[in-house]
Amino acid sequence: EDFYNLSNQYIETAKSSLFTIFFGSNFYFLNTGDNYWTQLNLKELHHTWSLAIEEQFYLIFPIFFIFILKYLNKYTLFIIISGIIISLSISDIASRIVPDINFYIIITRIWELLCGVLIALIKSKNKIKLNPTFNELILVISLMVILGSLLFFDNHIRHPSIITIFPIVGTMLLILF
Repeated sequence: EDFYNLSNQYIETAKSSLFTIFFGSNFYFLNTGDNYWTQLNLKELHHTWSLAIEEQFYLIFPIFFIFILKYLNKYTLFIIISGIIISLSISDIASRIVPDINFYIIITRIWELLCGVLIALIKSKNKIKLNPTFNELILVISLMVILGSLLFFDNHIRHPSIITIFPIVGTMLLILF
C-alpha cells in the first residue's frame, strides 16, 4: 500500500509539473478539488498557481495594452481603473458563491495585477515631488496596512474579495511613495 501511495504521489507531481510548465497549474489545482489552505503543505508545486496567473496575465495583457495605446490611448487610465473595479467586483461576489474557483482564476485576480499597471501609469505620467515628511507618513501608513493584513487575515477571510484591497493598496502606496 505504501508503494501504491508513493507512485500516486509521483504521478500527481508529474501532472502538476506539466501544468506548471505550460502556465496552467492554477487550473490543475482548481480541478483537483482541493482547497488551497488544506493542501498547502501536501503538494510540492502548489505554490505555482499564482505564477500561472501571472504568466497568463503577461501573455494576454501586452496584446490588449498595445491595442488600447494604439486605438484608445486617451481612455487608458479609465480602462485600467474600470478593469480593476470590474475584476474586484467579480472577485467579491465569487468569494461568497464559489470561493475555491475564485481563488484560482485570473478574472478574479487580474485587478491585483492591474493595480501594478496603474502604478506604472501614474509614475510614468507624474513627476511630482512631494514633501519628504508626507512621503514618510504615507510609507508608515502603507507598512501598517500591510502588516495589519498579515496579522488579521487568515483562512477564514474571504480572499480574494473587497477586503483584499487593504494589502493591495498598502503595497501600491509603498511602491508609489
